[in-house]
Amino acid sequence: MDEDTAIRGDFAAADTALSASLTTAYEAADTAIQADVNQNEADSDSADAAIRSELATALLGAESTFQAIIDEVQTDIDQNEADSNSADATLQENIDSLDTAYKAADTTLQANINS
Repeated sequence: MDEDTAIRGDFAAADTALSASLTTAYEAADTAIQADVNQNEADSDSADAAIRSELATALLGAESTFQAIIDEVQTDIDQNEADSNSADATLQENIDSLDTAYKAADTTLQANINS
C-alpha cells in the first residue's frame, strides 16, 4: 500500500501541477485575447472618429462650394433682371417716342389734307 499511496500522491501532485499550469496558461491567453479585443475596439473607435471628422470636413466643403454656386447663380439672375428692366425702360421710351412722332406726323398730315 505504501507504493499505491505514493503513486496516488505523485498522481495528485502531477494533476495539481498540470491543472495549475493549464489554469495559468488559460488565464494568460484570456488576458492576451482581451487585450487584443480592447485594442481592436480602441482602433475601431479611433477610425470611426477619423471617418466622422473627414465626413464633417467634406460636408462643410461641399456646403461652401454649393453656397458659392448658389451665390453665383443669384448674381447672374440679379444681373439678368437689371438688364431686363433696363431693356424694358428703353423699349418703353422707344414706344413713347414713336407714339409722339406718329401723333406729330398725323397732325401734320391732317393739316396738309385740310389745307
